[in-house]
Amino acid sequence: RWLESYEAPHLDPAIDEALKEFIAKKKGSMPDAFT
Repeated sequence: RWLESYEAPHLDPAIDEALKEFIAKKKGSMPDAFT
């Protein structure tokens, strides 16, 4: 049952922010296939 105790690796806040921004831009530039 390793999934229950799994913790996401700690991301540097700046990297996390950049990733979210990148994903938002990527989603914005593509036809909406994610919803």
